Amino acid sequence: MNDIAKALYVIGWLTIIGGLVLGFANREVEVEGLVYTHTETSWLIFFAYFIGGIIWGVIMFGFAEIVNLLDRIRHESDEKLEAIRRELWSLNQKNTGE
Repeated sequence: MNDIAKALYVIGWLTIIGGLVLGFANREVEVEGLVYTHTETSWLIFFAYFIGGIIWGVIMFGFAEIVNLLDRIRHESDEKLEAIRRELWSLNQKNTGE
């Protein structure tokens, strides 16, 4: 795997974990009442952060796969060009040797 693809893959996992951590950290919401203020747990906020982290993590995984595929295509085309070059070289040697 390409180094850039590896980095994007790690960033994707960190984004998902970050969404989970931020969701837990921000799920407590202060609610102001008439007499006193108290905190409540809002699972909607937790899931918003976590789903956002998952979405961006998957996008990073997609970018990593695109980079990986482009790198593989480049290597395959380099190998094909090298084979063609060798074939042309051998044909040239046969023609000049006759």
